[in-house]
Amino acid sequence: MRTLCRVWVGLWFFLTLHCALLAQGYTPAEDFDYKIVDDNVVITKYIKEQTGAFTVNVPPQIDGKNVVAIGERAFKGNYYLDGITLPEGITTIGEEAFAGCGSLGETFFPTSLTSIGAKAFEGSGLYQVQIPAGVASIGEKAFFECDNLVSINVSTDNSDYSSEDGILFDKGKALLIQYPGGKEGTSYTLPTSVRRVGVEAFAGNHRLTSVTLNEGLQVVERKAFGHCRNLAQINFPASLTTIGDRAFQGCDFVEVEVSAAVTQIGEGPFAECWSLQAINVEEGNQDFCSLEGVLFDKNKTRLIQYPVAKPGDSYVVPESVTVIGEAAFAACMDLRDVQFLGAVTLIGEEAFFLCTSLNSINLPASLVSLGRAAFMDCWNLSTVSFPASLQQIPDYCFTLCYDLTQVEFSEGQKTIGKHAFNGCSIADVTLPASLTALGEQAFANSYFSEYKLAEGDAALLVHEGVLYSADGKTLIDCPENKSGFYQLRPGTETIAPYAFSKSSLGDSIVVPASVIQIAVNAFAGDDFPGPELEEAYFLGGPP
Repeated sequence: MRTLCRVWVGLWFFLTLHCALLAQGYTPAEDFDYKIVDDNVVITKYIKEQTGAFTVNVPPQIDGKNVVAIGERAFKGNYYLDGITLPEGITTIGEEAFAGCGSLGETFFPTSLTSIGAKAFEGSGLYQVQIPAGVASIGEKAFFECDNLVSINVSTDNSDYSSEDGILFDKGKALLIQYPGGKEGTSYTLPTSVRRVGVEAFAGNHRLTSVTLNEGLQVVERKAFGHCRNLAQINFPASLTTIGDRAFQGCDFVEVEVSAAVTQIGEGPFAECWSLQAINVEEGNQDFCSLEGVLFDKNKTRLIQYPVAKPGDSYVVPESVTVIGEAAFAACMDLRDVQFLGAVTLIGEEAFFLCTSLNSINLPASLVSLGRAAFMDCWNLSTVSFPASLQQIPDYCFTLCYDLTQVEFSEGQKTIGKHAFNGCSIADVTLPASLTALGEQAFANSYFSEYKLAEGDAALLVHEGVLYSADGKTLIDCPENKSGFYQLRPGTETIAPYAFSKSSLGDSIVVPASVIQIAVNAFAGDDFPGPELEEAYFLGGPP
């Protein structure tokens, strides 16, 4: 009897608490997925379907346990969320917790909050933020791409962070962390205390046209001013030593003067600066130099940046150069011809991305490394030949090179990455006998109807124009333009992902009884439904 009474008392307490929470307007617990960690509740996902504007009032307790954290990506992508109330007791907002919540205009952080994760509010609609005294950790890009955000204000009692004029800094204002994306004004002068501009601190700002970097500033970190498309004026103080990867990508400079004190410059520092005609380096710089407005390391072995708007439609890479840096020629849309005189061994990621007028490229015989997406979106490129020294053709290397009709491989190529030639117009493919691996959708949207293998001791196998693994057990890829009836090779056991993703087989295929595995997306691509098969015969039944 006593046990029964305890059960009824417990149930009564639970129902009373539940009703009390609902009476205060808290969002019901069933609207969330959550987990118990150290006897506390972490909300992992908001699961209620919403089709219009809605608000959430997070309860302080669920199942009698304190709610202490909003987990990673818990509300991510809930565009119609236009209000969130966080109770006292919440200590953590996880990575990307409210990313993409474009209608979320305002939220108040409880005084219990200690940590805001990376990208926590990225792309949200916040227009004002108040950081409480207890916050000790703010992750990178926590308020990135918040285009409505006019100010970030920090409690003066906070021991780790501070703000000035609505801009977020560390406590001593030596690190500028975030310049609000919606802050009014077209110019800004950094405080004299600043020594570092943080990762993507100004990135994506479309209002600023002029920034004055203070004397004493030493480091501009990765993408700090990336895609500040109207930023036309900036100075490099004599104190500046480090410019991070793509630090000024997509800005509107016409000319850049790199000071003598700069000792480190990352990859693609001025990539896609559409108006940039010249990059000049101050005499006396011990680590970098410029030649005819092009940025190099001191010995001219590394070509770092070719200005997008440099006059002329052709360029001869100096003989001393061995490395073409990441995004070095990216978006040079007027360049038609680039020639290599010396022993270039490496062409970096996106090195010639969006060089839409480039119509031919002679890759040097010395080349051993080619970066991801190195020639992506070179629309007019028609032919390419690969030297035997190059073993890997990386992912997306020639994706969307629409006019690329002729590709000549050499013995020595071992792998072709995923989407490497997706969207090209290649009409005939002869793979080298040395090839051991072909990435997913490497030749998707091309025009050839059969694979061919060069003579030699081939590492792969071709059966009626279809590519298989060396042992014939895995069907790797069926060409897009292969048509009619096709019977898979006897002994086939596996059909790889995207193998038939856009084949134009219009009649039927016969799948042998030996097939034991068909990848979920074997007959469908990333952006298309797959082949229009009339019939598929499974000898021995489907696996």
